[in-house]
Amino acid sequence: MTRKITSLLSLSLITLMGLFSCQESAPEGPIAYELVIVDSIRVDRYGTDYLIDVDVEGERLMLANRFKDPRIIIANFDGEVLHEFPIEKDGPNAMGNIINATFMGSDSLFMTATFTEPLFLSNDGKVLSRFELPYKPSVSSTGPYKTIHATSENAIVKLEGRDSKSSNPTIFEFINWKTSKVTPVIPFPEVSSLYEMRQYFARDVASARLKDEFYISSWYEPAIYRYSITDDTVLFESHASFQFEDFEAVDINNFNENTRPGTIDEILVDDTNIYLSYNSGIAEQVSLDNNVNEKPMSYQNFLRNYLLILDKDLKQLAPKVSIPKEVRSLKSLIGDQRFIGQKNDYFFEEEDFYTFYILELREVE
Repeated sequence: MTRKITSLLSLSLITLMGLFSCQESAPEGPIAYELVIVDSIRVDRYGTDYLIDVDVEGERLMLANRFKDPRIIIANFDGEVLHEFPIEKDGPNAMGNIINATFMGSDSLFMTATFTEPLFLSNDGKVLSRFELPYKPSVSSTGPYKTIHATSENAIVKLEGRDSKSSNPTIFEFINWKTSKVTPVIPFPEVSSLYEMRQYFARDVASARLKDEFYISSWYEPAIYRYSITDDTVLFESHASFQFEDFEAVDINNFNENTRPGTIDEILVDDTNIYLSYNSGIAEQVSLDNNVNEKPMSYQNFLRNYLLILDKDLKQLAPKVSIPKEVRSLKSLIGDQRFIGQKNDYFFEEEDFYTFYILELREVE
């Protein structure tokens, strides 16, 4: 009897061990995340300015408006305006038509402009110096998109005007601050699904930099391209394409005023991951049925904004994450999986103040 009980116990232990072993070795599914608004920044200014740069260490925001009353506003994370100055068109402090600007340390800015050389400015808008280019930049894409990626040693800057007659002109310029050498880099990727239509889409790219890593995406293509920075060159390394859900693809043969394709709005990068902030676009029939073209403020009722998380091998790590409806896109990483988001107002309405949201990425329990 004792032997029989002992045998039964041994069998039970073996069975339990097998169960635990199976549980331990069972493959885990991808971790699901959610984005949660945890705070906001309110800047007490009136207008239609948009966020163009964030100084994380100095806790500063840079806002700009190119169209109505062109200006730059610098505020801290408490919403206090530190500096504000107009974009002067004439005189010894003339700046041209602003394309984009970025913080250069604590006491200066670097600005690109149409039909004039890039400028170094003081925080209060005085022109400190002008950086000579071998050509005059032409009209370029403007708006709330980062086009300058600068360090103390060099910068990668999106500028148009060089080799404009080329069948595939370069998209960016590499500037070496020490030698003042300017090198054209990164033509439109030949492996892109939009390559044959590059004359339409080369102007519109999202981009990001972390140290010697550089990334671009065409706004209208669910794909990302990775480059490495070596000396004064930027070399293509790899790319990845994705099957985004709810992403209205571009159809160049049916591109009209009712077309609202999905777009990749921002690429953000940290030491571990890459984050793509994108919107769904609006199906043409939905646009027609709801007269969206005549009511631009209704865009936000139909667009859906998402975040895609990748590893450094450009592999998707988790299901897409919905961005809260209050937020148009994520503009900057400000800490470990913490972001600043642009308010979802499409810049069509002037407001008495600007609101930017702080969001955290959290695992869904």
